Amino acid sequence: MDTHDTRAGPGAKESRGSFARQAPTPDQPPAKDSIFFYPNASRGDLPTAPTGAAYLRSATSGPEGLDSLEIQRKAVLAVSDSLGVTIPLEQIISEVGSGISPDRPGLHALWDLVESEAVQHIFVRDIARLGRDIPGVLRFFSHCEDHAVTLHFAEDYSLVVHFLAAG
Repeated sequence: MDTHDTRAGPGAKESRGSFARQAPTPDQPPAKDSIFFYPNASRGDLPTAPTGAAYLRSATSGPEGLDSLEIQRKAVLAVSDSLGVTIPLEQIISEVGSGISPDRPGLHALWDLVESEAVQHIFVRDIARLGRDIPGVLRFFSHCEDHAVTLHFAEDYSLVVHFLAAG
C-alpha cells in the first residue's frame, strides 16, 4: 500500500513511505507473510527478491532418463528455492534439440534475458545443457559475466566451469 499522493499543488500529501514484503536475504530470511514499512521510500526504492531464469534442454522428448525436462526442472527449481531466487513461469525456458548447434531458439531467448538485465541468476542442470559447442558455451559465460548474471548448475561442475573460463 503506497501512501504517496501524486497530486500537485496545495493540499498534496508528501510521500511518507511504502509498505512491502521484505525481500529475502541469505543471512536473515523474513518470516512468512511479513510486511515492513519503508519510510520515505517510493515503489521504485523497495527491495525486491532476486529473479532468475531456468534453461532446460533435452536431446529427446522422452519423459524418462536423467535428461528429461521434468527432472531438470525439479533440480534447478530446488537450487533456486534454496537461494531464495524467484523464477517466474515465463522465464523457465525449455527446448528439445541437439546441444551441438548454438542456433537454438531457447538459448537465444536466454541470451536476450541476460542482455536485457531482467534476471540476476541463470539456473541450468549441468553444463552440457547449455551446449556441446565449447566456444559457444564460453561466449555465454562471458555474456553472463558482462551483465553481472550469476550462472548456477544444479550439479556441481565448478571445477569444469573454472577450467573452461580460464582457458
